Amino acid sequence: MFRKNKKLDQRKCEICWTEGKAGNVVQYLERNQVWVCAECLDIFDEASIDRMAETDSPKEEQLTWQHPQNPKPKTKYVAPVRSCAHNRTPFSFNEHTIYLSGSSDRQTPVQGPDPTVAIYLDVTWLKGKVLSNGGMKKPEGEPHIVYLNWPDYGVVEVQRLMCIARWALEQLEAGHTLEVGCVGGHGRTGTFVAGMMVVTGFHPDDAIKEVRTNYCPNAVESKPQEKLLQELYEQMDKVEATTK
Repeated sequence: MFRKNKKLDQRKCEICWTEGKAGNVVQYLERNQVWVCAECLDIFDEASIDRMAETDSPKEEQLTWQHPQNPKPKTKYVAPVRSCAHNRTPFSFNEHTIYLSGSSDRQTPVQGPDPTVAIYLDVTWLKGKVLSNGGMKKPEGEPHIVYLNWPDYGVVEVQRLMCIARWALEQLEAGHTLEVGCVGGHGRTGTFVAGMMVVTGFHPDDAIKEVRTNYCPNAVESKPQEKLLQELYEQMDKVEATTK
């Protein structure tokens, strides 16, 4: 996905295409011959950058993000043996509706509209051209995508969850259509949405119960993910205490 530019004075990140600034220095990666800023290095792991660098350099007019929806199978598609499938399954809390997906379900019937912003929690979603992430600037009219490197059944830093959950809520308030997805649409996706609810004031137990009842009983798959939501709740209490 990178525009190969060997000029060592470029000083512009080839993932988000923003200039280097204080606290977000752009550095040159010799192994891939690309410029990457500190913020993108924090979001994308080394393997993801390697995969992006391996793709052919696209033409200028091809630098648009294509939603990896309903890929054409090379063989006859066989649905996974599961009791549920999540392809933009709607879930609502407060006045918000979010569309939740699993990348393994992209060939099942679509249950919601095309997203205008998206948060993807697994590298399987990085099939198109990711032009923006982490709240960075994006080209006019293009979808805004955040990729959060979140291990399956695992957790992320509570501060990062809080930051991106707040960003997601801001997008909903602005009228955007939000998609959140991992592989199955259960553990990481359910935990992230429950985290959004906790940020708005829900107790973790209530948020988990709401997601499992009104979205999918398999949401929030592990004890560490439940503990992360409790830590987020406690962190929000500290934030509120310091702002009073």
